[in-house]
Amino acid sequence: MGLLRFLVYPEGLIGRWPEVHRAYISGFDGRIYPTRVEIADNVITCRRPHSDSGKLHVPWPVPKFGRPVLSTTSLREREEPYLLPLELARGKLATLREQCAAWEMLNMEIPRQCREVEREAFGLLSRAAATGAAPPEASAIAAQSIARACEASELLVNAYVEQRLAMRRHSGVHPAVLLGCTLDDGVPGAAAATLFEQSFNAAVAPLEWRTIEPTEGDCRWESLDRLVSWCTDRRLLIRGGPLIDLGARGMPEWLSPWQNDFVNMQSFVCDFIETAVSRYTGRIRIWETSAHANTGVALGLTEENRLALAARALEAARRTDSDSQLFIRVDQPWSEYQARGQHRLSAFQFVDALVRSNVGLHGVNLEIAMGYRPRGSLLRDRLSLSRLVDVWSQLG
Repeated sequence: MGLLRFLVYPEGLIGRWPEVHRAYISGFDGRIYPTRVEIADNVITCRRPHSDSGKLHVPWPVPKFGRPVLSTTSLREREEPYLLPLELARGKLATLREQCAAWEMLNMEIPRQCREVEREAFGLLSRAAATGAAPPEASAIAAQSIARACEASELLVNAYVEQRLAMRRHSGVHPAVLLGCTLDDGVPGAAAATLFEQSFNAAVAPLEWRTIEPTEGDCRWESLDRLVSWCTDRRLLIRGGPLIDLGARGMPEWLSPWQNDFVNMQSFVCDFIETAVSRYTGRIRIWETSAHANTGVALGLTEENRLALAARALEAARRTDSDSQLFIRVDQPWSEYQARGQHRLSAFQFVDALVRSNVGLHGVNLEIAMGYRPRGSLLRDRLSLSRLVDVWSQLG
């Protein structure tokens, strides 16, 4: 078993820092190792199954930015503990410079102010590294470097957004953009309906199996029928689903007796999906066939079974309506759930397996629920969000 140890200053910080227990280590290829965090005084010990070098990812308090996840550079194991603020400052600056270089290659102009703040962050990092013999002082200087690097990241992202929008306006191409929200209370009242029509051009019609069919064979479509008709009359593009939700309490309770009979369970799932999709063919053109399949705990299904069920759901929907666009939803898209050691596949690997299976997947919905427990993601800054989108765009 491998371990990495880190010193934290000021010494009283850990007592006011509960997020430290959600820290995790990733390998050079981005794979997240099952990580156990132990704390003794001001020393954090992270244990994992492998002794390879790795990056620590941990929420860290940054003035004006909350507690975003910061990462170290790749660190090798050693007897002497690393000074955590110093390594996080080094990691944040490395990420910032890497992104600057990538966007410069795409002919983006890096603003002068961003360069200046980045140089300040690097100067503070150098001072912190030179003060290593006095850990409390070095930590205080490193914390200033982190804050400046986070400011530079914001300036960089702002510049990227402005320049991308300017290019789009100049090109004269205006791609279709859908903006909507979930109508989980059914058809809105008169005042809310007017506001909705003024604000959105799309709507999500929640189709929860456990609500539609609370008991086997007793389907209740009336409320959803009214909602779909209301959206259709107003020419709103409708996204239906999720057809199956593999999160906690997402599936009908009457399916529980079949949790050890996966073959029959698949039959129930396909029957319901075929019924739902055929009922709204021509009115709902975008379907979210499954949600939380990458992390779900519904019915005690294994990861392999959840993957197979997500694939069968896509196949059933495509077979019923080949003209619809089919999406799946994944939660915790940074895959920090792997740190608990209960999942072999990251969110990206899970979806990539479906893409390679050629089961008709058109797109992926990323559920970015920062700050929610237990299914949400840890807080990230906008540069991390941008890099996440870049990673997922590799799927095409």
